Amino acid sequence: MNNEVNQNNETEKSSSRLLLAPIISVAAFLIMIFGAGYAYFTATTQMNTATYQINMPSQTSLVCTKQDCGVTITPDQMTQANNSTTAKASNTCYLNCTCSGTQGAICNYNVTLANYSGVTPYAPTSGLGSMKEFTVQITGCTVQAASSETQVNSVVNSTTTSKVVSKCSLTVPAAGSTSASVSATFKWYNADIDQTSTHANHTYKYTLSTTSGTVG
Repeated sequence: MNNEVNQNNETEKSSSRLLLAPIISVAAFLIMIFGAGYAYFTATTQMNTATYQINMPSQTSLVCTKQDCGVTITPDQMTQANNSTTAKASNTCYLNCTCSGTQGAICNYNVTLANYSGVTPYAPTSGLGSMKEFTVQITGCTVQAASSETQVNSVVNSTTTSKVVSKCSLTVPAAGSTSASVSATFKWYNADIDQTSTHANHTYKYTLSTTSGTVG
């Protein structure tokens, strides 16, 4: 009798396990699909940080921290029903440099905006005209380009892959160091034209860097 009860218990446990496995699998599949859908229809931005140092004469150094930025364009940002003069996505990257060393030493350097290596540069949608679509504005030090909102392709594109957008000159004070920051703010607009075929699911990414560093 005990053997029969034990056998029945084992049979019930096995059946429970067989039923539980597909339920867990289905639940995991639904969670995975929901997560993928949410990511697909949400505007995203990317930011990467890096620090580098340029050693210069007269015991002076220029240490810079930068943050790259980019915008991924998704379908919900481009429906004509939602066209607006308000940006649908925005992202700001920066380059912050600290000049340290002997009092009176000067760190001169240019700040360059460039297409991110391996990423296809932005090109405007056909028929855009004078409307805004993807703009950049530079602030900090002495701005050389895009001091106001400017179409990105007018600054950097597939031909002009990098451009000096600001020039900085830092003089070391008695305290031993001084800093300056240059920023690039990118904005994406939902223009009153069909942008989907050109930009859907594209990522446009850019980086700021220093060039022509000298000490005087």
